[in-house]
Order: sequence, then C-alpha cells, then structure tokens
Amino acid sequence: MEALTGIPATSWNKAFHGKQRPTLEMLLAVARLWPDYAFWLMTGVTDAKHGHVSCRKAAAKSFYPERSFRRRKAARGYFLHLIEMFNRTYGDGDGFESDAEELEARAELALLELARDNEEQLLNNPTRLEELVKLYQAAKNELDSPAPTDEP
Repeated sequence: MEALTGIPATSWNKAFHGKQRPTLEMLLAVARLWPDYAFWLMTGVTDAKHGHVSCRKAAAKSFYPERSFRRRKAARGYFLHLIEMFNRTYGDGDGFESDAEELEARAELALLELARDNEEQLLNNPTRLEELVKLYQAAKNELDSPAPTDEP
C-alpha cells in the first residue's frame, strides 16, 4: 500500500491491526485507488445502480436497501477518469497543457459516461441483453467460419 499511496507501511499496518484509526489521508487514497468501492467504504451501503459497490465477494447477496446486486464494469473507468480530471483541474496533479487536451479529456469522460449508462440499461433489460449476446455470437460465428470458395 505504501507504494500505491505514499503513506508509510507502518501506518497501514497499525490501522489494519486496530492500533490506530485510518487517517483521512488513508481513506482518500483508498477511495481514489478503488472509486467503485468509495461510497460503500464511507457509508457502509452500496449504490450498485450507479456503480458504487461493495468489495465483498457476495454477488448473490444484496445489501440493504438494494434489491439486486450486479457489478458495473463501466463505472470504474468513468470514476477513475473523473478523478484524474479533478486532480488535473484543481491542483493535485499536473494541469492540462492546453485547452485541446482538456477538451479531449472531457470528450473521453462523455464516452465513459455513455458506456456506463448503456451498461446500466442493458443490466436492467435482460431481454435486450440476451438479444445482443445472440447477435454477437452469430456475428462471431460468421467471422470464424471459413470463407466460401468458388471452386466446384
């Protein structure tokens, strides 16, 4: 953890063994490394609909008050990119070198948000997801099959 966060290993060990409470700096570092777990870490509840999940390996177990629990893969990329943009804009990281670079980052964020929203729609509409999987498999089979030849 020291290599990932810059926080001394002794602090992490003390917090792990209950000899000290995690510092705000430690919580912030963990939340930035694993933003999809940040909401759960700070509140104790999940918001899987928006990509805020628990790190517990309990896909079958729902956490109150949610009815279903599905991990969102697209949310993590969105959260990480948003955190990077925040850091670059407000001083924790290197600023954007140009307006064009910032515009490119905003465009990437919009694409990641679209992917996150599409994933949510597909997970909430299993019938449409099944249709898309079938279309994908048919297209893959078509591409994997040998090309027809003109020979008799």
